[in-house]
Amino acid sequence: MSAALKIICLDLLILSLSVLEISAYRLNGIYSLVAAKVWFVWFLLFLITAIYYVVTTLIDDFRKRHFSGIIALLIVTLLVTFKLESFPIDISGEATTQVAAGLSNWKNTDFGYTGTAFLDNPNKQFLLVSIPSLLLGRSIINYRLGYILPFLLGVFLFYSGLRIFYDRKRKSPVFIAFGILSLIAFPIIPLLLRTFEQITNPLSFTLLSIGMFLITEKRNRFLNYLALAWIITMLANIYVPALAV
Repeated sequence: MSAALKIICLDLLILSLSVLEISAYRLNGIYSLVAAKVWFVWFLLFLITAIYYVVTTLIDDFRKRHFSGIIALLIVTLLVTFKLESFPIDISGEATTQVAAGLSNWKNTDFGYTGTAFLDNPNKQFLLVSIPSLLLGRSIINYRLGYILPFLLGVFLFYSGLRIFYDRKRKSPVFIAFGILSLIAFPIIPLLLRTFEQITNPLSFTLLSIGMFLITEKRNRFLNYLALAWIITMLANIYVPALAV
């Protein structure tokens, strides 16, 4: 498939999805049901794409003995998951309300796709953060994983995007490792992460978006464009919204 044909196909697909999205919000019914299922499949496509690039990047780093970035990622992971079950001891009532809203909406045929919850914020973000609790059961760790996992995936994908984008730069692994560590050097970020609620979503989804954008810039594949389109559209459905970041 030529580059021009790929662009035309992508444009037509995005246009069709945009019409479906508008119809879901304006007409609900079958349109909302179809849009919700398409959105979920699209999410799985993004998730698989993101994990693929994270894993292949880490394998490449091991093979080339670029351990600085791996160490940086390990440090960030250990810090943000430290005593996940007990620090802080207090549980956020707002966060549990958000996760409960997501769990409730999974029971609807259209996942509450066009609805809102908790201070009239879009349901979609609550569906995503409630997935650990949906799959593993309700517990303190699982509810907190709902907010930590998007951040960690964002950090790993951001790292992968930088590694792929600056692949030809000889000293890039070391500088990228310092860049990853700098994310937790700002006191506000660990503080926000330890609230375990929707205020962490803008940072998490912005990192995911930047990482996917950098990858797509270097690897112009049709599936990468689709994955990028999903995460960018999610920015408008995240608390703030995340476009403000």
